[in-house]
Amino acid sequence: MSGTREPFDPFLTKLLAAAGGKASAPIEDIKNGIEKIKTALHLARKWEEGIFDGFAALTRTVDQIIQEQPSVNDDSIKSQGAPLDFLSTENGKKLLASAAEKVEEMASKVPCDFQLSPTTSSPSSVSKEIPMNEEEFQCMAEKITAPDPGLTNLNIVYDYLDPQLKRCFLYFSAFPENKVIRRRIMIYWWIGEGLVAPTSNGRTAEHVGEECFKMLIWSNLIQPIYQKHSKTAKYCKIYPWARQMLVSKAEEYPENFFTFDQQDRPTFNSMQCERACLVAKEEKDQVAVTVKSKPNELRSLFNLSAQYLSCNKDQLASLKAIAALQLGRWQYLSRHHIEFTDTKFLEALQFLKGLRYLSLQGISRIIDLPETIAGLTNLLILDLRSCHNLENVTPAVTSINSLTHLDVSECYLLDKMPQGIGSMTNLQVLKGFVVASTRSRDPCRLSELTQLTKLWKLSIRIGSEVHIGEDLSELSKIESLLSLKITWGQMKSSPMKIREPKTMKGSAPLEITELKTSSNKTMKRSPPSQITELKTSRNKTMKGSGSMKESMVLAFSLLKLEKLVLECVPDEDSMSWLKPGGFRGLKRLYIAGGKLRKLSTVTENDGWNVEILRLKFLKELKLEWVDLKMKLRQLRCAQIYECPNILYSPSGFDDKGYWVRNDEDASSSSMAGTIAPV
Repeated sequence: MSGTREPFDPFLTKLLAAAGGKASAPIEDIKNGIEKIKTALHLARKWEEGIFDGFAALTRTVDQIIQEQPSVNDDSIKSQGAPLDFLSTENGKKLLASAAEKVEEMASKVPCDFQLSPTTSSPSSVSKEIPMNEEEFQCMAEKITAPDPGLTNLNIVYDYLDPQLKRCFLYFSAFPENKVIRRRIMIYWWIGEGLVAPTSNGRTAEHVGEECFKMLIWSNLIQPIYQKHSKTAKYCKIYPWARQMLVSKAEEYPENFFTFDQQDRPTFNSMQCERACLVAKEEKDQVAVTVKSKPNELRSLFNLSAQYLSCNKDQLASLKAIAALQLGRWQYLSRHHIEFTDTKFLEALQFLKGLRYLSLQGISRIIDLPETIAGLTNLLILDLRSCHNLENVTPAVTSINSLTHLDVSECYLLDKMPQGIGSMTNLQVLKGFVVASTRSRDPCRLSELTQLTKLWKLSIRIGSEVHIGEDLSELSKIESLLSLKITWGQMKSSPMKIREPKTMKGSAPLEITELKTSSNKTMKRSPPSQITELKTSRNKTMKGSGSMKESMVLAFSLLKLEKLVLECVPDEDSMSWLKPGGFRGLKRLYIAGGKLRKLSTVTENDGWNVEILRLKFLKELKLEWVDLKMKLRQLRCAQIYECPNILYSPSGFDDKGYWVRNDEDASSSSMAGTIAPV
């Protein structure tokens, strides 16, 4: 088998290079299909080996019993019919019955379809839009049709997984069934414990984790949840019948993978295993982070359901072997927040020298991190997302050279980033970078990010009263960038009143959350995708949440960029840099919110390779869908939502504003391509 497979990989590599951006969707389908087949063949080989071993043992047993019979051992009657004569005897019939039971037992373990049912692995069959309302989302997730558990013997599939995938799967035993689990949380956890790591051929640990996640989906062990018209599952849940098997396997694992109570909830018991979970029996219960015994052996601590926590510095400092510390929120929606009675426990982080993953996501009352955090010399991932009281990122963070992921997104009180981020040469993902105003003292500038040669994912927030000007063109020097998000928004320097925009019937209401700084100044924030007009306390109107008109930015190139998200764009000049020649690899373009009136940078230029387009909450944007579709000839999926001035035929769109290319559209687009100049 290996001899016939070897020539394929070079062929696929050449095919990808030759196709470039022209056939990325089919090529991705081919790659995914091949990986799925490899998974199936791997399981099939494992099962085949087990079956052959079983039959070999059975054959030896039968042969030995037959040879021990006197009639068979007698040389005078050894012939082809002698064994058959024996099998017609009483002992022979018992032997046949025993052999039949053995064969039936092996047959019962045969998975019906090693390629697995498309019911769970096809985006089209489980394609669901992730709604904004939690109850609606949970209801949707519970209604997803799951395959008959009889179709696949989960124990057999699990037994044939390689050791890495077995361990990856066991981490899911911590979660209740039917709860939505984010892929990113699981991958970060795996990275923290060293279960997935970078490869010698340049693949990052996160990409390796994504492949493991896919393998578990294709093995029918976890149930994927797809966003509408997406082929990539970013969320999943545990099959109801798989949960019990998971708990059993986790308890059977050497030294216990997790320990569970009588309700199969993971417990905080460091005396019996290397992993522990913080679980609140009642919603408002306060849970203390206390170590009963063997703190030096605890590798992972995960906050599963505790909203109110207390933590003693000495207790935390005793966790010398801790590698993954998830104290913050893991749930999908932001309504889940965490509160500590006192944040002084953060000072003990300096003693956790082996810590690789630290999540404080959604924890309130954290204003800053202590400078002693610089002592975490092995830290890879620092997640501060949605720490709404965070006002400052200590410069000590920039001395953690090992850091690959830094997330300070949705920290709306931050008004700058510390200088020195450019020296964090291993940084791959940076979310929430704040472009500060000229009045800020010693901020980090965009030009400093050009030193980050491994950075592939970046999101930035341009504050009010910030003239970004030509600084944005510095991004062209980050040649490794694959994903970029730019949000024009407000910061704490000028408290603002937000006027709620009108929404369509059935759309999610605008959430406004009150925040307070350390000086007790109250702020209100709103989802950036829905901000259309802001007013300062002096009643000066700022469009797109930017206080002044942006300077024209010259076009620049990011040839490898695949995804671009723009939120609250104040005017068309702010997008003047976006030209097709400099973004040939761009496949996904999302624009949401703001005061954008025209989209001439797209409609007046040819040569786009965009395949997925989303336009949302653009109430002043005027254009015609037909003209837009003619320019985006590679377009296969689009969404137009709450954009009342875009002219299009509703018959081609569903109730969520989605349009999907059909064969007729593809044919007309191809004809247009032969006529229109390029």
